[in-house]
Amino acid sequence: MIFTALLGNVATNRAQPRDFRFEQVSVEQGLSQCTVGAIFQDRQGFLWFGTADGLNRYDGYSFKHYKHDPGNSNSLSHNNVSAIVEDRDGMLWFGTVEAGLNKFDRQRGTFTRYRHNPADSSSLSSDHISSLNLDANGVLWIGTFDGLNSFNPETQTFARYRHDPQNPQSLSHPYVRRIYEDRAGTLWIIAGWILHKFDRATGFFKRYDFGLRKTNDGVVALHEDSRGTFWLGTARSGLMIFDRHKEQVTHHFQHDPRDSTSLLDNEVVGICEDVTGALWLADRGGVSRHDPTNGKFLRFRHDPKNPASISFGNCTRMYRDRSGLMWFATDGSGLSKLDPRPPKFAHLKHEADNRNSLSLGLPKAIWEDREGDLWIGMISSGVNRVNRRSGEITRYSHNPADPRTLNATDVVAIYEDREGILWLGSQGLNRLDREHETFANPLNDEGKRLALPRHSADAICQDQEGKIWVGGNALSMYDKQTRQTITYEHQPDDPTSLSSIPVTVVYQDRQGVLWAGTQRGLNKFNRTSTILPTRAA
Repeated sequence: MIFTALLGNVATNRAQPRDFRFEQVSVEQGLSQCTVGAIFQDRQGFLWFGTADGLNRYDGYSFKHYKHDPGNSNSLSHNNVSAIVEDRDGMLWFGTVEAGLNKFDRQRGTFTRYRHNPADSSSLSSDHISSLNLDANGVLWIGTFDGLNSFNPETQTFARYRHDPQNPQSLSHPYVRRIYEDRAGTLWIIAGWILHKFDRATGFFKRYDFGLRKTNDGVVALHEDSRGTFWLGTARSGLMIFDRHKEQVTHHFQHDPRDSTSLLDNEVVGICEDVTGALWLADRGGVSRHDPTNGKFLRFRHDPKNPASISFGNCTRMYRDRSGLMWFATDGSGLSKLDPRPPKFAHLKHEADNRNSLSLGLPKAIWEDREGDLWIGMISSGVNRVNRRSGEITRYSHNPADPRTLNATDVVAIYEDREGILWLGSQGLNRLDREHETFANPLNDEGKRLALPRHSADAICQDQEGKIWVGGNALSMYDKQTRQTITYEHQPDDPTSLSSIPVTVVYQDRQGVLWAGTQRGLNKFNRTSTILPTRAA
C-alpha cells in the first residue's frame, strides 16, 4: 500500500500533468488600480506594480501606494507608471506614460524627476516612457516614444538615439517598445515592430524585420531562455526562434485552430521562462505555456465559472519573482499569480526490509500534531509517526502481552486535544504518553474500564469545556478531570436518541453545538434537554 501526502522535507517524485491554479490579486486585496503596466521585484524582496493609478509596493501581505501629489514636487511625477528598474546603488527608477522618469530614494521616501526639455538636448528625448533596462555595466537605458536614451549619473544627463529617416543605421521607428540585454552582453531593441541589434561603440543599429513588414506584421517581444535559445514574439505570426549567429529564423510556432496543443493566438506580446524551464507567452485573451520537451502548448483563458483561472482580459505583462512565482497582468482585471511547480508529493509505503517505512496495512486516519509530526492510523498494523523534518518513521503496534501498547491493531481515529494529548481510536480509546512513548489501555487510573460500549472509537472530538467525545457504537463523553464517561446510545423507540449507529463523525461548532453524524443522518445534541443518557459510569 502506498500513502501519498504533501510532506515538506520527505523525498519527492515529480507529479504527472496537473491543473494550474491561478490566484487573483486585485483592488479587493489592495491594488490601487486594475490596469498594471509594470512589475518588478527589488533587492529587498518587495514587489512593485505600476498601474494606471499609482505605484504599489507589495510585501506579500499588503500594499503601500505612492501617487502623484500636485502640491509636492518630490512625489511621483504621474500616476500612470509604465516601467520599473533598480540600479546598482539600490535606487528604484519608475517610468511614466506622460511625465518622464522618477528616481526613488527609499530612505527619504522622495522622488527625483527627470523630464523632457525641448530646449535641452541632454534631457530625456520624450516624457512618454515605454521601457527601462539596466545593463551588465550598470548603464540605465530608457525607451521612450521618441527614441532610446542612456543616463549618465555623473552629469545627470541623457544621450539620445533617435529615428533618422535618412540613416538606415538609426532606429527604424521613434517608439522603443522593448530594451533587452542577452547573456553575451548584446543590447537588443524593438522599435516599432522591428528588431534592432545595437552597437554601443558606434551608436549604430542593425535592423531585422524578417520580411514581416510586408504583411503589416512585426516583432513585439523577445526573450533568451536558460538554454540560450532566443525567442521572438510577433504581432500576427506567432512565435519564432532566432539564430543570432546565422541571423535567421530557425523555428516558427503558430496558432492552429485544428490543434488544441498549438499556440492560443498568433499575437505574442510577452515571453517569460518559469523555474521549470517552460515558456509562458502572453497572447490575446490569455496565456500559453510552451513545454520545450515536447514542443506542445497549454492554453489558459479566463473561465468565469472557475475562480482558479487566470484573470479576464488580454495578458499585457508577465514576471517571475525570485521565489519562482509567476505574475500575470491582464488588461483591466488586475493580477494573477501562479506557482508553476508541481506539488511535491511524498510517497510513503511499506518496505519489508526497512523499519523506517510505513507498517503494512491500509491507512485509515491521519493527524498533524502541534510539533508538525504526522500520525497515520492503519488497519491491521497500529499507528505510524512521521517526523517531517528528518523523514524518520516510528511504528506503534498492538502487543497482547504488553498493556502499555495500543489496545488493538486497527487505528481508525486520531485527535490531539488543546492540552497536547494525543488520542487514538481503536477498539476503545488510547491515550499516548509522549515521554515514555506508551499508551494507556482502556482502564483508567482507578482500574475502572472506560464505558465505551463494545470498545468502539471511530471519531474523536474535544468540546469547549475540555471533555472528550468519542463516536462509535454510541456517542460517549469522557471527562478527563473526573475520569468518568457518559454514553448516549441509539434507542429504536426513542426519536430523541441517536438516529442510528455507528457514529462516524463528531464535531462542535463555534456556537458550542455538538453534532454527531451517523449512517442515517446528522444529530444535534441538546445539552439543556431532559434527555437522560442511556448509560453512565
